[in-house]
Amino acid sequence: MTDETLFPQENEVSPDDRVHRALAKRCRFVFTDLSLETIISHFTTVSGVSFHVKARQLSDTGVVPSQALVTVKLWDVTLAKAIRAVLEDVSQPGSPLGYEVDEGVITISTQADFGCSFMQCEYDVHDIDMSSDDLLALIDEYVGPESWGESTSMSCISGFLIVTQTAMQHRRIASKLDELRASRPRPEELVVEKKKHSAWFWVGSGISVVAGLITIGWAVLLGVKWLIGRLS
Repeated sequence: MTDETLFPQENEVSPDDRVHRALAKRCRFVFTDLSLETIISHFTTVSGVSFHVKARQLSDTGVVPSQALVTVKLWDVTLAKAIRAVLEDVSQPGSPLGYEVDEGVITISTQADFGCSFMQCEYDVHDIDMSSDDLLALIDEYVGPESWGESTSMSCISGFLIVTQTAMQHRRIASKLDELRASRPRPEELVVEKKKHSAWFWVGSGISVVAGLITIGWAVLLGVKWLIGRLS
């Protein structure tokens, strides 16, 4: 069904980040009259990501995972695109299926179940020490390219990050911003650091003053010696 080996596991990343990296990997997917259940099992194998299918919600729309057959042929596409194509293939009219990523698990259900309406939120990012371009790039990569489309947007204006996304992605963005704030030095750390710099400044200033006085003393002494020599 695919000519790719298992996607490598990546350490030191959050569960959701690992899922979004797997979703961005490109591969070849060829399915001919395979059940949705079998295909989801295959996605789990090639990605190393856990899938949860809400069978009751799907059955309510007429889609039974073990019986719904899929035929798709996709070359050099992301895993995210393959999942969307498969879900579109089995979706019933008026009841589109979708998926969400939460705590390292890809959940498949109806879009109505997810409440996939888009909302716009503003985040005050004045206190985040990053340029607008760097922050936009970071959030764009964190949310994942497969999560951006015609109904979504993001901009940074006058210290406010303005994002149109789903409720789930807004939760992830808010969490990431909190993480960035938590990584800043605490005020007391800044005070201690300032005191350290101030102490070294005064030590350096003191050394400079002493060196200056020594130089002046030597100059005065030489001048006195010269004057005594002239008078002798």
